[in-house]
Amino acid sequence: MPDIDSSQPNLSTASEDEKARYYSTYFNIPLVHLKDKDISLEIYSKIPFDVSKAFGILAYEFDETKTPPILKIAVGDPARLQKKAPAILSELKKEKGLNFELAVTTKSDFDFALNKYSIKLAGKDKVVKVEAKNETPAAPKPEPLVSRQPQGGYPMVDLREQGIPYQTIIKFPEEVAIRYKMVVFESPAENKIKVAAVDPDNPKVKEILNFVKERNKLEIELYETSAQSLEFALRGYRNIQKVPERVMPTVQPAAVPPVQPPPVTTASPQGVMRKPPQFEEEKPAEAEKPPQVEKPKEETQKITGEEKTPEVKIEEISSAEVRKEIEEKGQTAVKTEAIAEEGEKDLDKILPQGINSTLELESAIKSGFIPKTLAAIVCYAVMEGASDIHIESDGKIMKLRYRIDGLLRDILHLPMEISAPVVSRVKILSKLKIDETRIPQDGRFEVKVKGRDIDLRVSTLPTVHGEKAVMRILDKSSQVLSIEQLGLMGNGLKVMENNIAKPYGIILSTGPTGSGKTTTLYAILSKINKPEINVVTLEDPVEYEIPNVNQCQIKPKIGFGFAEGLRSILRQDPDIIMVGEIRDQETASMATHAALTGHLVLTTLHTNDTASALPRLINMGVEPFLITSAINCIMAQRLVRKICEKCKEELKVPDAVRNAFKEEIIKSHNKELMAYKDKELKFYRGKGCSNCLGGYKGRIGLFEIMEMSDKIEELAVSRSPATVIKEQAMKDGMLTMKEDGIIKVLKGITTIDEILRVTTE
Repeated sequence: MPDIDSSQPNLSTASEDEKARYYSTYFNIPLVHLKDKDISLEIYSKIPFDVSKAFGILAYEFDETKTPPILKIAVGDPARLQKKAPAILSELKKEKGLNFELAVTTKSDFDFALNKYSIKLAGKDKVVKVEAKNETPAAPKPEPLVSRQPQGGYPMVDLREQGIPYQTIIKFPEEVAIRYKMVVFESPAENKIKVAAVDPDNPKVKEILNFVKERNKLEIELYETSAQSLEFALRGYRNIQKVPERVMPTVQPAAVPPVQPPPVTTASPQGVMRKPPQFEEEKPAEAEKPPQVEKPKEETQKITGEEKTPEVKIEEISSAEVRKEIEEKGQTAVKTEAIAEEGEKDLDKILPQGINSTLELESAIKSGFIPKTLAAIVCYAVMEGASDIHIESDGKIMKLRYRIDGLLRDILHLPMEISAPVVSRVKILSKLKIDETRIPQDGRFEVKVKGRDIDLRVSTLPTVHGEKAVMRILDKSSQVLSIEQLGLMGNGLKVMENNIAKPYGIILSTGPTGSGKTTTLYAILSKINKPEINVVTLEDPVEYEIPNVNQCQIKPKIGFGFAEGLRSILRQDPDIIMVGEIRDQETASMATHAALTGHLVLTTLHTNDTASALPRLINMGVEPFLITSAINCIMAQRLVRKICEKCKEELKVPDAVRNAFKEEIIKSHNKELMAYKDKELKFYRGKGCSNCLGGYKGRIGLFEIMEMSDKIEELAVSRSPATVIKEQAMKDGMLTMKEDGIIKVLKGITTIDEILRVTTE
């Protein structure tokens, strides 16, 4: 799907011609004006009138010289076509053996041509001659008007727009239809029925349908309908004459075998207990009119709504036979729902071939099937190694962006019309309120991609151009990296190993959001985790599962926050405690208390560098002398992109850059960096290849580790500013993040640009 230029008109305010030109360019199909064409009824009729009207498509030209012949079709509503028409065209192609060429037209042109089609069909056009039988062609029954609601999980169907045959609707007893507000409205094949329900998520509805499905070996398609639509359809139980089948499809469907529903005992208006009639077989044409049976007045009133139906408890429908059948198969209604939900979230079933390129992603999105669209977006993000998915709008287009190796990248620009349905689909899977678009919401859901369990943390945000959705991707199947693989090396690695070997104290990891703090704590936990120690964590969220570690997900909404959790786990006899984040004074005090009473505490704090952590904790209300006594070391970090090893090459840099690096080396107090003082400085870059993005592949951390010393403790107790504390740490030999970056540049791990991007003075 081509990118849409941001200069395109806002479709909500654009004229008809602007919209038509926009979609013509977007879909790369021609623009036609039907008012200028004289289209015969023979060509019009290639697509039945009701199909043309319902789906906004008209046949306007027929080329018989091609093999197979080509039918040219004008689309009056391209946005709607994207969602619905492919299935219709596929059905027409299969039945008529044609190929199609699509074109876009304006709404006024389409309405004009559709009116001409109606006139010709009714025989009012003088060109059309009525046959000798003097029979006016009857307008075919409309195709079911089924539309997928963006806020619901089931297709919507309006039963008022359909003619439901009597033999079809009676496949469910009238009592079952009324009490559970569901009817059979179509049986397109011998082993398939379509059911419309007012509340398709009702566990009882699902229990009954599951029973019917298993007992009769049927495929059941479940739809949602409105109460008014259902009330109209219920009148079909009184319509003894069979309603003619629709023109589409032309092949008459075979009758569904009689379905045995759960036995139902109901109270008749006269108070006599009776069982409902079983489903009937399809009757031959000559027996279409069974004897008319006059129903009691009360029965009629139930259907017309003039009087309320006698209230009957739902439990009555679930007879012992139904429950026994379900229990034997090990399927309760809840279990059935869980299985369906599990299948829905297995993206390998929705997309067996996966999504391996933007072209395949475009193709999946053009299908117009929203579950497949979202599945493709998530699948491609996982394949590309993205950490976040951004779905946002600017009023003209929907932007799909992935964060890959720390940087956001534009993947596709899509029509605005697709934005709301995709965001609604995200909210459905995350169990968020679909109709709430005024406030932010947070949720999560899980999917499976290529056999990998993926956890997605969802956040929605209302903006002036609609809701924005961001999904954080957490790959549960990925292995926890070691601290060496994260980029910790040299003296910093030795300092960290010495401090995590201590039996108590605080290891504090600092940095902004997305700098890898929690990943580093996981690496430390994996290194020190042993069977003889008790490790308990408090996390929000639990990103990776570590064997032999008791991991707890906090839930602030129910009063289980970091402070409350920390207070509780201190009674769980822990040796090592990991607290996801220190957010307030209470958590800071509890963590300090835990460290001073013989526990090793790993935690994070949002500060820019190591030295800023001490004033931050003091400002939270913790006494300075307690902090300095409790903390073993403080670590700050950033993430930079690594040079791709397959296309790495040496880079010639200007003398000014080389001299700037030499000055940094000379003024450093760190022995590791000073070792490069007399060496020739070499720089590298990735020139770009099929294995990487712009010469980069993967990320690595830049670290600075400040170990507590007597002088630093004195500065903290005297409430000295962070700059003074940092100067003292550097005099003690601390390697700063910038200096660590310089070493990684000279080792050919990353580039100068990356170091300048993430480090500031």
